[in-house]
Amino acid sequence: MMKKVLFSTCLVMSSFAMAQSQQEQLNNLNAAQNQIQAAEQARQAEMARQQYEAQQQAERRAAQQRAQQQKAQAEQRAIQQEREAKAEQAARERKFEQQKDKEREQAFEDKLRQQELEAREADLAMKKAKAKRADDFAQSELNREKAKTDVIQSEADATRNISEGSKNLQTGQGQGAAKANSGWFK
Repeated sequence: MMKKVLFSTCLVMSSFAMAQSQQEQLNNLNAAQNQIQAAEQARQAEMARQQYEAQQQAERRAAQQRAQQQKAQAEQRAIQQEREAKAEQAARERKFEQQKDKEREQAFEDKLRQQELEAREADLAMKKAKAKRADDFAQSELNREKAKTDVIQSEADATRNISEGSKNLQTGQGQGAAKANSGWFK
């Protein structure tokens, strides 16, 4: 751009140099210098505008990057919070299951203890009944032994009675025979 301005200025000056007077040449030279200054100012303004646009674009990109980073951080926080919530839920569920297992085990142990107590109570009741009935059993045993003794005694008495009866019969027969042989009428 600068070259164009200089070239056009030189061209203008050479064409006017011959035909114009010195005053006109000075005016033309001032005008050319003004044009060069205006062109330089326009070029600087254009560069400033381009720098401003580049800066604005960089700021927009930086803002977008910050927004993306913030969004990514927010997503990471949300994911982390979700993981923590899931972990807490899983921990609560594990604790609940452990509590249920503990309650089941306690109920089972309580039932076992109850059954053991019932078995002990039944055994104790049976022992108490046997102890109460021990006298009955002893009396029954004594009665059985007495009955055996009575049977033996009865058998002995019967045997003795039979032998005494036989003896008396034989004695009576012997005495009867003796009387029959001893008499007058024989």
